[in-house]
Amino acid sequence: MTIVTVAFVISWFPNNIFFVIFTFSPQVDGYLAVGYYPTVFLIYLNICLNPFIYAAKHEGVKGQLARMMVCRKWNDIANAPGNNRAGGTQQTGVGDARNSAETGRTV
Repeated sequence: MTIVTVAFVISWFPNNIFFVIFTFSPQVDGYLAVGYYPTVFLIYLNICLNPFIYAAKHEGVKGQLARMMVCRKWNDIANAPGNNRAGGTQQTGVGDARNSAETGRTV
């Protein structure tokens, strides 16, 4: 989370400083207005980098992305850590009703 926070501060701080200077400047000229676009670019860069930061550093996101990869085998996905599926099958409410009918229990 520290990396996300540092990236946020680095990208948003210049824009906030720009607007403080722009707001309290007695005379707004073209040179000051040019600073707007680089600061907005940093903000958009932060927004684009956040998913990659989470994918690289957060274990839960890594596991979810690994399970979503198409090139992996189903057995690898079913045995992945943190996977709560049994054998790669989908668990639905229909399966619960079928299982209760087989065992004689009501759900």
